[in-house]
Amino acid sequence: MDAGRTKTLEPADANKKKARANPDEPRRGFFKEKDMSEFEKIRPGSPIANTRLNYEVLCSVIRPRNQADRTCFWKVSLWADKKIRTRERDTKFFDLIIDYAREAAGPDARNPAAVFMSILKKELNYPN
Repeated sequence: MDAGRTKTLEPADANKKKARANPDEPRRGFFKEKDMSEFEKIRPGSPIANTRLNYEVLCSVIRPRNQADRTCFWKVSLWADKKIRTRERDTKFFDLIIDYAREAAGPDARNPAAVFMSILKKELNYPN
């Protein structure tokens, strides 16, 4: 060991993850901070709760294979919710998106998430 350097010892449990203070609270990091205001926690009727419900429905139609698919579905849910809230589309807009997801998840689809995104880009002008 070098003469001028000393090794500091850390407690044995320093590497363990800290438990959440309140396990009933949603996990931090699941939603981006810009997507959720301070007063808009996950509760029924809030826009984030609706977006999360849409995300879960989308994931039940097309099973995400990896993190990229989950992120993509979350962004589609945010995009659809924004279109509905700004009144660019009516409330049946997400039903149309689910219909496209069902079409993409056909029995012979090798990569249904990619087919779904391709349909969204062609039919609904979904931005990248």
